[in-house]
Formats: sequence, C-alpha cells, structure tokens
Amino acid sequence: MSSPLAWFSSARPWSLSLVGLAATWSSVLLYFLANRPLWLDELIHANVASASLQDFLPEVAKNPGATPITYAPHAFLFHFFGYSSSLGRAVSYIAFLGSVVLLWRLLCVFGRTAAIAGTGIFLTLPLISRYAIELRPYLLLVFFSLALHFIYRKLLLNESRTLTTLYAIVSILAVLTLPIALAVPLSHITFELCSRLTRPRPRIPGPRLYGPLIGIAVPVLCLLPWHHYASSTWQTTIREIGSTGQISLSVLLLIIRELTGAGYLGFVLLISLLLLSLSSKSFPLSEKLFWLIAFLVPIGFAIFVDSLFGYFFAIRQVIASLAPLCVLVGIGLSHLHSRKPRLAVTLTVVAILLQSVYSFNWLAKQDENWAVAADQAIQFVKPSGCIVLMPNSTVPYSEFIHPELAESVCDIESALDTQNRIVIVDSDYGETDANVISLVKNARDRFRIHDERRVGRFRIEVLDR
Repeated sequence: MSSPLAWFSSARPWSLSLVGLAATWSSVLLYFLANRPLWLDELIHANVASASLQDFLPEVAKNPGATPITYAPHAFLFHFFGYSSSLGRAVSYIAFLGSVVLLWRLLCVFGRTAAIAGTGIFLTLPLISRYAIELRPYLLLVFFSLALHFIYRKLLLNESRTLTTLYAIVSILAVLTLPIALAVPLSHITFELCSRLTRPRPRIPGPRLYGPLIGIAVPVLCLLPWHHYASSTWQTTIREIGSTGQISLSVLLLIIRELTGAGYLGFVLLISLLLLSLSSKSFPLSEKLFWLIAFLVPIGFAIFVDSLFGYFFAIRQVIASLAPLCVLVGIGLSHLHSRKPRLAVTLTVVAILLQSVYSFNWLAKQDENWAVAADQAIQFVKPSGCIVLMPNSTVPYSEFIHPELAESVCDIESALDTQNRIVIVDSDYGETDANVISLVKNARDRFRIHDERRVGRFRIEVLDR
C-alpha cells in the first residue's frame, strides 16, 4: 500500500488546491498573529503567565477550570525569552498546524475527496482561525484531541502496550492542561461500551480501554489537591460574574450560532453534510458511531460540567467537537461527490468562502486595542497630569500592556485637588463604582474638556483645570 503522501500527490489538481489554501490561510493567520491587538482574555492570560512565583498560584486559582499547567507553556516562554504577544500566540499557531496535519491523516482513510474537503473546511473554520492566533491554549486542546483520536484508532487495529502508554501520556497531559479535555477519552470509553453492547460475546476490556481509563484516572487524582486549593476562589469568581450555570434554550441557540463561527447558515450547512455522511451505506456503522460520539460527547460534557459547577457556557469549551465534525462533513461531501460531483464541489467552495468571510471579519476587528488607548492616554499627561482608569479592574491589564502607564495612574478623589490635568480612560469592561462615577461628574463640572475621543471600546476624556 502506498504512503499517504504518495497517495495525496496522485490527485494533483485537488491536492494543489488544498496546499494553496493551506499556505494562503496559514499566511493570513500569521499576519494577524503579529498585527492583531490583544483582547481582554488574552491580556488576563498573559498577565497570569508573567506573574512572579509568589503570585502565580493565587492568580491561576481565579480562573475556574484552569490549572497551573494551563499557563505553563506561556510562563516558560515568557520566563526564558521575555514577554512577547507574538511569541505567546505562536503556541496556538503551531498547535493549529499540527492539528491540520493530524486531521488530514485521519481523513485519508476515507478517500481523496473526504480528505481534501474535510481538511479545507477545518482550515477556514472561524472558531479554529480565532483560537489559532490567540494567546490562550485552546488550540492545544484541539491538537491533543486529534492526537488521542489518531492513537485510539491505531489501538483499534493493534492493541499494543506502547500505544496504550502513549495514549495515557497524551491524555494526562491534555487533561492537566485543560480539564475539559476529559471529554475526549470519555468519548472513546463511550464508543467502546456501545461497540461491546452490539457484540454477542463481549470481551474482557483490552489495552485500548486501559488507555482512556488511565488517561482519566491519573489526571483527576492529580487535580484533586488543586481543586481543594482553588475551589473557594473559583466560587468567588463565579459569584462575581453572576453565573448560575442554568441550562436554557439560549445555550442551544448559542451552540447553533457559534459552534462553527459562521452563524446559523454555517451550522446548518455543515450539519446537513454530517447527516448526509450518516446516510451513506459505504460508511461503516462503526465509523459513524465513533465520529458521531466524538462530536457529541464534548458538547454534552461541557454543558454537564457547567451546570454542575454553576459556570456559564462558553463555545470554546466544545472546540474539541470541531475536528470530528469536519471528518463527518468530509465523508458526507465524498458521498455526495460520488453521485453529484458538481454539487459537492459547489457546497465545498461555498462553505470555505462563507467561513473565510466570517473568519476575516473577526480577524480584522480592532475594537480592543488596549495598547493604542494607553499610548494616547500617556501622550496627554505629558509633561504633567494623571490618568484615571475606569473601571478599576482594568488597571492591572492596562499597566501590563504598557508598563509606563503605572507612573501616571492616579485616584480620582485626590486628583481633583492636586492635578491640573486629568485623563479619564473609560471602558465597558465591568461595572464602575458609583462613588467614582460621582467624582468623575464632579471633575467635569470643575474642569473644562480639552479633548474627547474614542479608541475602540475605550472613551478618552482630557480635562484641564
């Protein structure tokens, strides 16, 4: 049997199209990786990863569902090479490239059309594109999930101790990085149990079941001390953000609208192709079961965990479902191509174009440019004056993105009597204390407005005495 690379090269026109798409889209993402401003959640993650050893664990504990390992890759890079947003985002970008390779290898089993269509759609998925250049580790979750699917499918053919050990190691690393990754080995256990129910004489669990069991048990035991340490802080954070964890129709609508990142139309298109793959008679039942479970379990697990701990549902929690979705979509397009090739090609192109437009629109947004807002505020206080940041919770992140800001930040109450110029930088990142709002109104009455402007989500007011 020829190697996957030789097989891929034989379909030259389609192969070149996929290579061209991959090269072009990877270049687009690389450009935005270096040029797109950080948004709030990236700043929070970078701030924690850059914290001193003394502050590191208390800061990590504020993030429900995170562990010290969640921040470890970025903490390591920032410690040895210094802080750089591009360096931090490179972790996700490399995981994205690795995920594309693993997905292509998994799809090769189902033929040329499935491999090219499924990989092309995965490349341009808006949710994947977003996290591929984000300074947070959610693309690592995609990479780990694909690695576990790849190893497990090898175990289906060859139940070896080496593969079992490798599976357990990758699973432990994935769950310690992001505990929500438990959904992936759980999906394999679910598949194994469903498969055994259909057999007249179920066998004693073999190595391919040991891997997922170890991959769940070991990290869960390792995380128990961390849960004991951080759970009270998690609960405080959850109360502060007002989350109840209640599951409602709005969660279902959010999943439909945001799962692919291409809105309702993108979801309907891909789910239609998923259903088409399930109707294919040439697609073995065991394969349908495996990939359908791999798609559904991360969604169900995230909803269950959020409900259990009272946390709000976020679409990033189910990002591990996207690769299995693309596998099923690729198979659906392959099935359609065998009967109506023009329609299959048209739908593939439409899906890729639709997703590319949504992805590019999000990548090009500049509404959270903390650095520009900080730069302009600092220019206004030179040579004298001070800066009031509202709400107060934005102070550490503004100072992190622009350390020089720390020298000019002041308290509005004291500034009213001591400063001739006050620069107010207001934003909608949380609630501002009522007393501070009252003092700002007082400042507007006592000072004249020298300048007023908006920078993305920031409103800058320059007040002179």
